[in-house]
Amino acid sequence: LTKKSIRCETDNLSHRYTFIVRPDNTYEVKIDGAKVESGSLFEDWDFLPAKEIKDPEQSKPSDWVDDAKIPDPEAVKPDGWDDVPASIPDPDAEMPEDWDVEEDGEWEAPTIDNPEYKGEWSAPLIDNPDYVGVWVHPMVPNPEYEEDDSVHAVCNPCSHVGFELWQVKAGTVFDDIFVGDSEEELAAFEAETFEAKKDAEKAAYDEEKAAEAAKREEERKAREAEEE
Repeated sequence: LTKKSIRCETDNLSHRYTFIVRPDNTYEVKIDGAKVESGSLFEDWDFLPAKEIKDPEQSKPSDWVDDAKIPDPEAVKPDGWDDVPASIPDPDAEMPEDWDVEEDGEWEAPTIDNPEYKGEWSAPLIDNPDYVGVWVHPMVPNPEYEEDDSVHAVCNPCSHVGFELWQVKAGTVFDDIFVGDSEEELAAFEAETFEAKKDAEKAAYDEEKAAEAAKREEERKAREAEEE
C-alpha cells in the first residue's frame, strides 16, 4: 500500500485515472490528465526493507529522565483552597408556590456550579533540573536490506490490473483499461476512448439533471396549487 493518500473524484461522471511508473523508480498519478501526486517508489511504498532498524542491543537506560517538567516541590496549597465547594445552592431559585412542606418535605434550592471553585489543587510545573531530553533509539544498518534499482519492474511483464476498493455506494464501473510501456500509445488510447466520450456523457448528464430539476419544480407548483 502507498503511504500517501491519493484522492479520487466523487461526482457521478466518468474520470480518467493514470498511474505512470518510470525506470528511475519515480511515479506519477494523474486524474483527467492533471497530475495529482508523484514521488519515489522507495519512499512512498515499502518495496524494500528499511535501510536502518532500531538497534536490538540497545534500550533506554532505567535512570533516563525524560520528564521535561515536574511539580514544583516548593509550592504549597493556599489556605482555604479545599473550603470552596464545587457546587452551591442556586441563589436565584425560589420555592414553588404549591410546595407543601408537610407533604413534600423541606424545600432545598437546586445546586449550580460554583463560579469560585478552582478544582483540585495541583502544584505548578517547573523545569526539571534532571531532564536530559527525549531518548532516541540508536539505529543500525538492517542486515536484511539489499539495494535494488529495479522495483519499477517488479511486474514484468504486466498483463493484468486489479482493483481493491472500499466504497459506500454501488455503481462504480471500470472500462477502457490500458497497460503499456509507451506514454505516446497511452495518449492515443485516451483520445480514442475517454476523450471521445466525455463531452457526450457530460451533455447527457446535464440534460438528465435539468429534467429532474424541472420535474421537482412542477411537483412543487402542484403542491402549492393544492394548498391554496
